[in-house]
Amino acid sequence: MKKIVFFMIMFPVLVSAQVFNTGTTLKSGKMTLGSYPLIGDGFSILMKAGYGLNHGLDLCFNIGTGAIGDYFGLDVEKMLISDKKISVSAAGGAHLAGENGGLDMTLNASLPVKKAIVVYSGIDADLVFGDNSAIPIWLLVGSEIGFRSNLNLLFEINIGFNDAENQLGLGFNYYF
Repeated sequence: MKKIVFFMIMFPVLVSAQVFNTGTTLKSGKMTLGSYPLIGDGFSILMKAGYGLNHGLDLCFNIGTGAIGDYFGLDVEKMLISDKKISVSAAGGAHLAGENGGLDMTLNASLPVKKAIVVYSGIDADLVFGDNSAIPIWLLVGSEIGFRSNLNLLFEINIGFNDAENQLGLGFNYYF
């Protein structure tokens, strides 16, 4: 019960924008590929490839194009809390978007609702360097729904703060 209360208190704080990821990490040696159309100030598409490095640690390569510009990023995610009722992870990385580079930070929590349904929430912040220096921050709420043994549907709403745009995304993760 304490973990559910913790999640409810942290819900507005623990979100990760355009992350399309729950608060869990990939198991060692497991991989995922994902694709996520994203609507914000325009249409973009994001894609990612993730790999489980060891227990509680994974690596993810992200690419995107469209209204967000050409985007290339890399992040490492570490599991902080993992049990049957709640999972919390933190990720950090770097990206190149157009002529600007930046650092990425995410804190993400997930709560299983049913066996094949997970609700997640978190905070995602970027430190953008270059001509358009900024610190955009997103609060997000999303869900991952398993509809095949290795294929999951994801839905994510990102609420932008500090000059960040609001976004809506729908996509999939294929696990192998």
